[in-house]
Amino acid sequence: AGGGIRIANAVLEVRELGARLQVPCLATWNAIDIFTSDYEFYRGRVGTFGGPGRNFAIQNSDLLLSIGCRISGRITGGYVDSFARAAKKYIVDIDKANLEHQQVKGDVNIHCDAKYFVRALLNRLAGHDEMGEGLERSELPDRTWWLNKTLEWRDKYVPCLPEYYDQKDFVHPYVFIKVLSEELEAGDVIVVDCGGNVVVTYQTFETKFGQRLVSSHGNSPMGYSFAGAMGACFIPDIKRVICLIGDGGFNMNIQELQTVKSYHLPLKTFIMNNHSYGITRQFQDTNYQSRYLASGP
Repeated sequence: AGGGIRIANAVLEVRELGARLQVPCLATWNAIDIFTSDYEFYRGRVGTFGGPGRNFAIQNSDLLLSIGCRISGRITGGYVDSFARAAKKYIVDIDKANLEHQQVKGDVNIHCDAKYFVRALLNRLAGHDEMGEGLERSELPDRTWWLNKTLEWRDKYVPCLPEYYDQKDFVHPYVFIKVLSEELEAGDVIVVDCGGNVVVTYQTFETKFGQRLVSSHGNSPMGYSFAGAMGACFIPDIKRVICLIGDGGFNMNIQELQTVKSYHLPLKTFIMNNHSYGITRQFQDTNYQSRYLASGP
């Protein structure tokens, strides 16, 4: 599932489709609050950064239905041909250019609005078309063994390991995000920044249906979440707004503390301080023999 599902206003329909098909449902970063952690058929998150399930379900599938997702390099990793290696791939996208210029080639490409496609498929499963005319009802095979296996992978390969709770000097970031997600409720809005804090959050945060987990994703401007969270505070009847941001990103918009004060915004901000531009520093570790420049102490 990709972010195109929400753009098409098809969140409820796609959750119904997953339940009707009774198949493992996997979320990209843009769909973490669509196939939420409490959804019965949720089987983890896909992508190079991993998450619950560690891509095992998608890599061992024999059929992949992608809705509203361009399947970018952040999802496939560098070896594109190995992505969903044995699966027949059906790719549904409203953006024709995404279908014409694919990193992962679809076996069947469907140029269609996500909501229209999902509704048509639901109608087909129910035994009628979009006009209510009768069709032969689709009978589905029993996939209990596959659901059980993917559930086993999801629960076995988790980002937040038990030993992280034993850390004494400071709170482990994975433990912090895990506990925070347990405390937050449906209706809360969580706005996440970029860099290391968004990676930890999107690997570990356990979403509940009705929450919104929002970030800038591919744009990745530092300081986005503080500004975005302030905007979210103006949503009518909003429950709680949480901003998650790193120390580097917070310094980009630190002056907006005055805006928060001036408008009396009920904003809760957590700064995940690693005393550096962590992703930049990590890149310098990997590629420049730890010769650090403008990335922290």
